[in-house]
Amino acid sequence: MSQEIRKRIDKYEVGRTIGSGAFGKVKYGVNTVTGEAVAIKILDRQRLSRANMSAQIKKEIRVLKALNHDSIVRLHDVLTSKTKIFLVMELITGGELFERLATSGKFSESTGRMFLHQLVSGLDYMHKKGIAHRDLKPENLLLNADGDLKISDFGLASEDAARMLKTVCGTPNYIAPEILRSQPYDGKRADIWSVGVILYVMLAGFMPFEDPSQQTLIRNIVEARYNCPSWFSEDARDLISKMINPDVAQRITIPDILAHPWMLVDSESRCPSPTKPKQVSKTYTEAEGEKVHAPPDITAFDVIGLSGALNLTPMLNRDVEEKGLGIFRATCFVSHYAPLQILEALLPVLQRLKANCQIHEPTFKMRVSAPTMNGILQISVQVFRITDNRFIAEFRRNSGDVLDFHSFFNDVLENIPSDLIDTTHYAANGQKGLKLILQRRKESVAMMQKAFTMGSRKHRGRADSKLPPMSGEDSDDF
Repeated sequence: MSQEIRKRIDKYEVGRTIGSGAFGKVKYGVNTVTGEAVAIKILDRQRLSRANMSAQIKKEIRVLKALNHDSIVRLHDVLTSKTKIFLVMELITGGELFERLATSGKFSESTGRMFLHQLVSGLDYMHKKGIAHRDLKPENLLLNADGDLKISDFGLASEDAARMLKTVCGTPNYIAPEILRSQPYDGKRADIWSVGVILYVMLAGFMPFEDPSQQTLIRNIVEARYNCPSWFSEDARDLISKMINPDVAQRITIPDILAHPWMLVDSESRCPSPTKPKQVSKTYTEAEGEKVHAPPDITAFDVIGLSGALNLTPMLNRDVEEKGLGIFRATCFVSHYAPLQILEALLPVLQRLKANCQIHEPTFKMRVSAPTMNGILQISVQVFRITDNRFIAEFRRNSGDVLDFHSFFNDVLENIPSDLIDTTHYAANGQKGLKLILQRRKESVAMMQKAFTMGSRKHRGRADSKLPPMSGEDSDDF
């Protein structure tokens, strides 16, 4: 049987790609000393240099090294080679808060309160370290396997939050009015405005400030023109109004947020705290690549990467179950067809959907590039073996819009041969049950598209949504 190459970087074994962006890839890894699963962000030095991003990456590394809190994504290690920078990060398997919110439509006040406690706890710790985030939004808040919130993406963070800042940055719908006025601003107070907008979005399911006209949008933000839905409680309205306050001097502080009556309900809400000091290399370490071999069918290593746990049930039912539809970066179906038969059956369907496809037979992978209204959607399809006669075909979004990805997958499900999917893994009613699930997937995506209109999505920071055309053989080489 053909084998695929698996690599090693220092003490980390490197596996499958779990994401990609404008400057490199994110791969699943395992610390061979402790057995801990990690995410390894692999950045290309030349790309960073060409985009003048080297200084920003160095700043982000400094910021992450200084932070150690349960509500902040951790940086475990930094390694380098002549051409790459390897950031060994905490592995987060629960997706973005945005994706969870898109699935739910909106959160209950109890759920919103739990997430706000975790967000404010991490933010308070960060501010006391003299760091302002400056780009807080649901897309930059991740969820771990337990559903706990993790603050991520510190590319726009300031290490000088104790002084007034001048750089205009952030995402327009979440940005504080003083930044839009191009005035010197307090980064910590600006973060609190963004948290207020996040709380509104969690409870409402839509943005407080949204308008097709950029000029009108800015005016609404500067003047704090918004309306709370009828289902907001009085305490929730009061807290939001104190966070989304255009008068910086009157904007609520973190101690007052934590003491607000709305925050004191549900006293058992999970509120994390700083953890024991971590050991992060203070200087870059040269990474040595060592090639090892592994079978191409599914192993425990791949199972952990797919499901975040050793229980196969969530993986088999993920995103195609009758009790709620999750929105993930990956989704899959089970088939009794052989791996190459699955890929060959998918190929004409994907081509009818105007996708550019490349099959790499030795690893049972297919690279898919599909045009959408929001840019190019890049997908990896790989077939894994579960048992001798059961296989998983996983569709993983590498880049592009998350809702476009799930709409595209719906189109694939609707057009593939009826016997390609083993429906016994998805619904008790066989094909009839699968059709019901597909209909619910469509309704779910349509609901999300309506709730998150183009005004809020066009600023979601899709720097990686358009990648160069694919060429050559599919490979996981660094």
